[in-house]
Amino acid sequence: MALLEVKNLGISFGGLRAVDNFSLKIEKGQLYGLIGPNGAGKTTIFNLLTGVYKPTDGSFMFDGEELAGKSAIDINKKGIARTFQNIRLFGNMSVLDNVKVGLHNSESTNLFDSIFRTPKYRKEEKNITEKQSPNKDADIAPVSCLRHPFKRAALHAWRVSFQHPFKDEFISLEAPLPFDFRELVSFFGPGSI
Repeated sequence: MALLEVKNLGISFGGLRAVDNFSLKIEKGQLYGLIGPNGAGKTTIFNLLTGVYKPTDGSFMFDGEELAGKSAIDINKKGIARTFQNIRLFGNMSVLDNVKVGLHNSESTNLFDSIFRTPKYRKEEKNITEKQSPNKDADIAPVSCLRHPFKRAALHAWRVSFQHPFKDEFISLEAPLPFDFRELVSFFGPGSI
């Protein structure tokens, strides 16, 4: 069974047919690129698959579940999310805290728990921190202090955590990225990360 299967997806804006009969099948572990000229509908397809737009016709399934017409929040909770190319991290927060923001859909706490820092919230926060940074050194200086390549890597970590659909599995900040986090330790100095 395909991880993502798109069948005859389409959308019209008034009389304009922006996407017509788009189909795609992606198996787990495959990597695809969507290329085309400006105005070809690439962004519209991503917006359809992430729930920003509701398709006029067609369907798509992710991991065996029909998602066409569902809200962006519901689609995101299943593991499909839209991120953007430009860096929009929270500059006053560490890389680890930015990744935690991306994991918001994997948490079982609610707004009340977050505001009042209930025991449930503190336990979940500790669990996420331990799974994200097993070396205890990933809670680094604010992202705004990082050089551009490190900001790009932080954005990559944020994107992957944001899109990660499995509640009990987390991306590690030591996962393969464009650099080794130990380089950050040497850049900022021991104890600063």
